[in-house]
Amino acid sequence: MIRRDHTHGSHPPAIYKSLGLNVLVNLMSASSKPEVLDLGPALGANVDFWSRYPCRLHIRDLYHAFAEQDVSDQPQIPAEPTLFRIIDSEQISYESRTAKMKSCPRHQPRDLSRLISGFDISHSFLLRNGIQEFLFTRG
Repeated sequence: MIRRDHTHGSHPPAIYKSLGLNVLVNLMSASSKPEVLDLGPALGANVDFWSRYPCRLHIRDLYHAFAEQDVSDQPQIPAEPTLFRIIDSEQISYESRTAKMKSCPRHQPRDLSRLISGFDISHSFLLRNGIQEFLFTRG
C-alpha cells in the first residue's frame, strides 16, 4: 500500500498505532452524518481510507497554516512536514521527507481550535513515540 522512493535523505516510513483513529472510526458508527477533518495535505491513501465510510471529508493542511506563525522552542522536529498515511483503522505510517531538523513549536490546544473553528477537541492522546494526537469533533 505504501510505495515511495526514499532517496534524497528521506527515511523509510515508520508505522505506529493510532489511538485517535480507532476512536474516530468507532464514533462514526454512532453518528448519522459524520464529518472528518484531516489536518495534513490531501493524500490519496487517506482519501481512499475515508471513502469507505459514509462521511464528509474536510482537509486543512495545518502545517502550512502554522508555518506563518513565528514560534521557537527547544526540541527538534523534521524541517518539512511529516506525512501521515492511514494504513488501517488502527495504524498510521509516518513518512519523514528530510533529515534536516528545526525547532519544535509548542502549540496549545486553543491554538489548534482557533485554526479549525467549528471543531472541538473531544479526545487527546499522548502516544508512546511522543506525538500528541487530538480527535476533534463538530458540535
